[in-house]
Amino acid sequence: IISSSALAAVLIAVRYLFRGKIRPLIQYSLWGILLIRLLIPVSFGSSPMSVNNLLQQNDTRADINGEESYKQDRTTGESTAYTVDTVNANMAQIDRLYLQQMDVHEGMTTMRQTPLTAEQILMMIWLAGSVCMLAWFLFCNIRYARRLRYDRVTMSPESFGTDISREKQFSGFRQLPVYQSGAMETPCLFGIFHPAVYVTDEVCQNKSIFRHVLIHENVHYRHGDHVWAILRGLCIALHWFNPLVWWAASLSRRDCELACDESTLKWLGEGERENYGRTLVSVTSRHSPVILMTATSM
Repeated sequence: IISSSALAAVLIAVRYLFRGKIRPLIQYSLWGILLIRLLIPVSFGSSPMSVNNLLQQNDTRADINGEESYKQDRTTGESTAYTVDTVNANMAQIDRLYLQQMDVHEGMTTMRQTPLTAEQILMMIWLAGSVCMLAWFLFCNIRYARRLRYDRVTMSPESFGTDISREKQFSGFRQLPVYQSGAMETPCLFGIFHPAVYVTDEVCQNKSIFRHVLIHENVHYRHGDHVWAILRGLCIALHWFNPLVWWAASLSRRDCELACDESTLKWLGEGERENYGRTLVSVTSRHSPVILMTATSM
């Protein structure tokens, strides 16, 4: 938790300090480092500058001091004549410590019932919160998928027009299914196993806007943003208690759109920058997108 929070804080600071100075695609890619850190709960190797090592330095010094004291006591003890009663008392104390260690590390039952520790209580709270967040994540996306499935009309390539049909020749584009639907406020790419582009009724009435939207959503697919959205939701479900993770998820979603706009403009050409800007203004949703939604809304 500490190392993930520190990494999130660093990336958030970098995002604000270098905003506009680095390419949006590079800025968006940096969030992949945090994504890996959040989804992998173990560390591979260690570094002298890691957060865990900085926190463990005091414990290491205490262990060293304790070991030196133990050696001194052992040296002194070897030169001291112990009586029979002293030896028996020490052996009894060693037996008690051994039984306590067996109870802790091997799960042996004790004669008296011990209460839950603070760590166990916190683990139960985290698990309950994660289950609730994951259930809400699935509910939101399944409900959205059902709304789109029951309110959509398949658009044939011929209905795109000759100018738009040529966009299929773009390198890396896949002929994604395109549906017209009134179940959403803004065009989006939605789906994992069968991704598709969904456009609103207003978009279909303007061929220029439709062309921009079609390229924009295909760029999302090329970047794999529909998959990254699921992983982002999983990170939120696992780290729901950490406000830095929520903040980072919100910023990464914005950077996702900025990176997509950059790649879209690169393909369209600088001559269409102004027209593409008008398209964004006309199709942008008036409401902030739900962070747990996997749809790549514009």
